[in-house]
Amino acid sequence: MDKRKGKRIVGQREPVANIGLSSYTLEEAVDFVVRIKRANNLKERTISGYIQNMRYFIDWTNERYGEIPINQVTTDMLREYILWCSNDKEYYAGHPFKSEFNKDRRGLSPASVNVRIRVLRTFFSTLYEEEVISKNPVRNVSLMRQDVDTVMPLTEDELKRFMKAPDQSQWAQWRDYIIMTLILDCGIRLGEICSLEKSEVDFVKKQIVLPASKNKNRKSRILPLSTETTRLLKQLTVESSEHFILIRRTYSQPIMGNN
Repeated sequence: MDKRKGKRIVGQREPVANIGLSSYTLEEAVDFVVRIKRANNLKERTISGYIQNMRYFIDWTNERYGEIPINQVTTDMLREYILWCSNDKEYYAGHPFKSEFNKDRRGLSPASVNVRIRVLRTFFSTLYEEEVISKNPVRNVSLMRQDVDTVMPLTEDELKRFMKAPDQSQWAQWRDYIIMTLILDCGIRLGEICSLEKSEVDFVKKQIVLPASKNKNRKSRILPLSTETTRLLKQLTVESSEHFILIRRTYSQPIMGNN
């Protein structure tokens, strides 16, 4: 104390150890990373899948640890989550109808678990690069090993019986027959069929032109069609009388990849 002025003199400082900065919650961290991915022009479908997989992790942490800040997530915690996904997760939990038929099934396949690991890697690596976290908890987290199975193709006889299965007098089964024919003819993915528009089918050149926006590598793709497949698609467009989505359900609603 300065006796002349009655004021305390600030001299030797007494440092306070380890004052921590406030940290994002997991929800806030996801929003932060999603903004970065959108700025990098990732497809909304990719971002939606990313958000969904992070939602699985957040629900798991909330159930076991409560709402924790992002800087409290550890490598051991991530490995615990991976083991839970692999061994204990209820199969199709929360699905509107499939969960009822898989009540006793537990654990995801290594391929499905690896999808979640890759999302976690991207998530925490982005936070580390942006200096949101000081340590990267996924640095030493490895993908699960996967068995490589040999996929046996259908024999000619099996393929013939497969194609005869749909009752083409029924509209929905006739539509399914066209989908099967289309896949066999040009190798188009089911998800691409579900979003196929009439403008993408060239009936003169007998081909489908998928725009870059619908392809993972952001490059347009041309799929040649046989005369028979082109004829079937033309007939479907006439009978469905829809102007936007090519393949539709019985009640004129767009079909999804799991229908």
